[in-house]
Amino acid sequence: MEIIIRDIIPTHIVEKPGFRNLILLLEPKYTMVSRQCLQYTPVPEKVQIVQQSIKDQLEDVKSCSVTLDIWSSRRMHGYLGITCHFVSSNWQIKSFLLCCKQIKGRHTGDSISLEYESVTEEYGITTKVFKVITDNASNMIKAFGPMIHELTIVNDDDDEDKSEETNEYSSSSEDDDTDENDNSGDEDEDSTFVTNAFDSIPVHRGDRLSCFAHTLQLVVKDGLNNSKQMSSLLNKLSKLVNHIKKSTIAMERVEMQNKKGVIPKNDTRWNSQLKMVRRILELNLEGVTDKKELQLSSHEKAILKSFVAIFEPFEIATDLLQGEKYSSVSMALPSYYGIIQNVKKVQDTSRYNQQIITTLLQSLEKRLGHMERNSFYCIAATLDPSFKLKWCTGSGEKVLTEEMVLREMRKNLDSDNAHHMPTVETSGKEVESAEPPSKKRKLFSFMDTDTSNTEDSLEGSIVEKEFKMYLDDTDFTQDENPLKFWKMKAKKYPILSTIAKNMLGVPATSAPIERVFSHSGNILRPNRCRLLPKNFEQLIYLKMNAGEL
Repeated sequence: MEIIIRDIIPTHIVEKPGFRNLILLLEPKYTMVSRQCLQYTPVPEKVQIVQQSIKDQLEDVKSCSVTLDIWSSRRMHGYLGITCHFVSSNWQIKSFLLCCKQIKGRHTGDSISLEYESVTEEYGITTKVFKVITDNASNMIKAFGPMIHELTIVNDDDDEDKSEETNEYSSSSEDDDTDENDNSGDEDEDSTFVTNAFDSIPVHRGDRLSCFAHTLQLVVKDGLNNSKQMSSLLNKLSKLVNHIKKSTIAMERVEMQNKKGVIPKNDTRWNSQLKMVRRILELNLEGVTDKKELQLSSHEKAILKSFVAIFEPFEIATDLLQGEKYSSVSMALPSYYGIIQNVKKVQDTSRYNQQIITTLLQSLEKRLGHMERNSFYCIAATLDPSFKLKWCTGSGEKVLTEEMVLREMRKNLDSDNAHHMPTVETSGKEVESAEPPSKKRKLFSFMDTDTSNTEDSLEGSIVEKEFKMYLDDTDFTQDENPLKFWKMKAKKYPILSTIAKNMLGVPATSAPIERVFSHSGNILRPNRCRLLPKNFEQLIYLKMNAGEL
């Protein structure tokens, strides 16, 4: 069972002569089960065991968040995927796949809503869901309600069912061999529904957050679509790369001169273009082609270097915020500011791609500017001890953020949750470290010059004293996992740690469910397309929750 579930091996392996001979060699007395027996007995039993284990853990959870999306297989069967995330009593982020079930008919907001309610009720988390993370498709907005800023903005993004080739928004995902295509959904793109989007939304439904990576991808798309010069140059690079890949002589010369080859672009991943450009600039392409129309001039290389400098912050932010084993949401707002600051630096130092830069900055403000006024993102960033209030761009913003945190602390102090000290277990493995620190340092370099200290006004009440103590606490290294800090300091900061446990477990992106779809594509590969939906649902459920076996 382990090899079938963990390694995504077809159950008919038990009928293969080579596998049978191996088992016979290891244990001659063992009687091999049939494929039918494996599918109809052990697999369903394992599903029940894992499902009960997850339900038991969720029963003790006070708050959790979910990511949700729809995916289409090669046979165009639609599947609704839902993952659940929370911070455990040991201050580890726990993630489970709740379902990847077939959803028939039109993928409307109402049908998605009904399926969601059924799943959350089954796992007993209907009233525990804190945030729901989805992409910007109109059917998702209709199902879960818009964010506040979306009430005044016409939704201009297509509904998206992820096709068989889908994957994360970045190539740094765990499963990098599966591409991502977007197929249009079934919901009509009609902005009129936005004003009534809260109608029939259940009282206990978690607030919807837009996937940061998906929104960032739309920003990049806006920038690239607004520059004919860059589009033409990128097309030229694509032709050069295709020429090299289709010519054995050209490929041999490239590999001989550089010890590495070219990277082709992928139309479904914006950052594949960035990787293609970066690799071309690294290579010595002398003598690779005699076609003058494919040769790069020094002027074109300068434009491409500027292109790389502009989009590298977007790539870093996308990679960082797609993490699943550390707090990603606390980096969302600082990443937004970091991208803006880095892009403005290029704007001030380079005379190339100014039109792209202007469009990107406008799109960032339009699509992500609401985060500056969103108390959730502000508080989450402040509760990351590597940021605290350093991400604030001015004294006014610091004062407003302090008020947001204090208001949240008072609300928690008055609730039942705050009267109980967060429990801390000493057993279990350590919390995993965050992403490579070099990426964080580069993106968040705008905070290096921060010299501010705690405002003197933070005095008086228990809430204000605890917050001031936290801001003055220096017992934390820049590259340390925030959850490790809160695990050690939970008793010292009981009110803040309660809020941190609730907020820092929220994923900033819907990458967790995209990873599920990547594995789904590996299970339903071309030679397994006839796998029954029921059997597929069981296999992907066990694969993604293999830690509970």
